Amino acid sequence: MSLKNVLIGTLLFLSLQAAVTHAGRLYSVMPLPLENYDDMGMRGMNDLGHVVGIRRHYKGLPSAVSDGFFWSPETGMIDLGRGVLARALNNDDTVVGRWFDYPGSQPDGAITWTKAGGLKFLATLPGGQVLAGTQSEAIDINNNGQILLRSTYAINADIWVRDKNGTMRLLDKVPFTNDGDVLPTSINQRGDVLGRADVSTGNLPDTHGILWLAGGGMRDIPDLPGGRYGAYIGRMNAAGDISGAGLYEPASSGEAGQRAVLWTHDGHIIDLGTLPSMSSASAAGLNDRGEVVGWSGPGKGAWDSGNAFLWTAKEGMLDLNNFLDPSGLGFRFYSAWAINQSDQILVSGYRGGQHVSAVLTPTVPEPTSALLLLVGTLSVRRPRRS
Repeated sequence: MSLKNVLIGTLLFLSLQAAVTHAGRLYSVMPLPLENYDDMGMRGMNDLGHVVGIRRHYKGLPSAVSDGFFWSPETGMIDLGRGVLARALNNDDTVVGRWFDYPGSQPDGAITWTKAGGLKFLATLPGGQVLAGTQSEAIDINNNGQILLRSTYAINADIWVRDKNGTMRLLDKVPFTNDGDVLPTSINQRGDVLGRADVSTGNLPDTHGILWLAGGGMRDIPDLPGGRYGAYIGRMNAAGDISGAGLYEPASSGEAGQRAVLWTHDGHIIDLGTLPSMSSASAAGLNDRGEVVGWSGPGKGAWDSGNAFLWTAKEGMLDLNNFLDPSGLGFRFYSAWAINQSDQILVSGYRGGQHVSAVLTPTVPEPTSALLLLVGTLSVRRPRRS
């Protein structure tokens, strides 16, 4: 290889690296089929880019009806049935959630679904209490097959972790809820459980984050500088980093701007800020690299008047609408719900006035990948002329 080719290759790589660093990733857009439904609510995405959620009918109906779904590029849309709330799935494509509208006289309850086994109620709790008979719900599932459950919708409900072998672990009760509710939100690969407790007094919503450790016991999530008012606890990754939102200035009403935040596993709270010209933000999901996605919009505006964002420690908060490849022409995404280990992002938005949900997939290689590709290309020598 000549020195000239090496220099040209180096310049090309440096230019590519600068472009990627400046522009961030580009994403292709894969819309999920709405078909004849009026809108769609996504609930979870795994590392394969497979998605679960609900699709709803409400136009022209006296009340809305919803059907659960599983979607993947390989299977397309699979209808899970009327009244199924599909909440989460793992990398084995095991779906968990709740069946609200079980046919016949059976009560609703926590369910699992697989392509091979279909829809099933979960097994009984210790002592013979049937999960399907207690208004139970399966909230989340990790890649070890552990399922996070609420066994009742009563005040300060029982919260369980069900191992893959069926063993059940009852989590400690939260002692300070003031008769408020306790909502578990996620379980990570270690088996730690994240949740939030309503500790409201008076008319102001007051939310406190709770972490139940896999080894036993619980730990408080530190309050934000603005207090507990308007706080939101989102998701937790394998390292114990937590996404969410809250106020960074004390407030007695919703006038102050909400901020997307990241609670790091080593005890720091990072204000992720807002997008330009926006005054509020909320973080919904994150991956194991600490990349966060969510919504940023006007403080008093409608939810869908904001924009979907991606935040990284290196680049800060980015408006995802600015990083779509030609397949994203005509789309505007107002919120991002999840990001997986492949950097695919689950988003909601509009196209031509029609509600749309989609999976964004990176199409531009990272600089390191580009360098490897370039080196491999330049190392192929041209054959000598005879």
